[in-house]
Amino acid sequence: MKDRKQTIVVVGASGQQGQGVVDELKADGAFQVRAITRQPERYRGMADEVIYADLDRPESLSKAFRGAYGVYAVTNAWQSGTDEIAQSRAMIAAAKENGVRHFVWSTLPNVEKISRGRFDVPHFTNKARMDKEVAAAGFRYHSYVMPAFYYQNFIQNLAARPQPDGSQGWSLPISPDAAIDMADIGELGKLVAAVFRHPEETGQGVYLLHVGSQVSFNDIIGGFKQQGIELTFSQVPVESFAKVVPGGHELAQMFAWFEAHGYFGDYTRERALAATLMGQAPTEFFEWAKSNLKLERKNDERA
Repeated sequence: MKDRKQTIVVVGASGQQGQGVVDELKADGAFQVRAITRQPERYRGMADEVIYADLDRPESLSKAFRGAYGVYAVTNAWQSGTDEIAQSRAMIAAAKENGVRHFVWSTLPNVEKISRGRFDVPHFTNKARMDKEVAAAGFRYHSYVMPAFYYQNFIQNLAARPQPDGSQGWSLPISPDAAIDMADIGELGKLVAAVFRHPEETGQGVYLLHVGSQVSFNDIIGGFKQQGIELTFSQVPVESFAKVVPGGHELAQMFAWFEAHGYFGDYTRERALAATLMGQAPTEFFEWAKSNLKLERKNDERA
């Protein structure tokens, strides 16, 4: 009789990170995949099973994590009212209580610590603050996955928009020469699947960075110009950006952090290991853009 596959629980299975993780774990074929979501009746993904759970209701997590070998844990800071610290602690506690052996935590750099308080980016720092609590929980294996800036931002909240001078582009509080680590969030699951497959290599608190390209806005503008697509960039003052953009203060601080320290700060050690584990290099920005960004050429044809 064939051994039963170990179960991996994917938190936020309907979100951008979770969807890709579910898909890649299924494609990998080594695990049973359990999606948890607040709206299981609306779930249309590929998971083997779907269970209701709400990170704001810790009691709901016990059933969701029961019998699982591993958990992929992520929080969504942009969901209204989210307390990332409380949600993280609830997941850690439920995973421990239910005998989870491998806890994979989606984290980001500790901006406050690295910048010595110069920048305030809670949706980075709050995740980083939980790293020690993940380690202290005493899981057989624990790993840290660090997603880069999503390429998908360029078709969502960071899409090129009409500018006051009639051009198409961006007005942001960052130097156009500042390079940002980016990646296709849909490919993060390839790394997560590899982490669960190789616990001895990754399960002792290793940080694994998922990076496809390091590009600046000037790089992006130059690359599209070669394709006959004109884009512009205007660096705007932090104060004015913070006043007119929802969540603008934190976003402005984030861009200032990128410019001063890069996306990952001093977390750069395991970038090569992540690519090795995946068995292939993540998709580069312009390769991704060919299929996903639809921008106008000079002659107004669609590209």
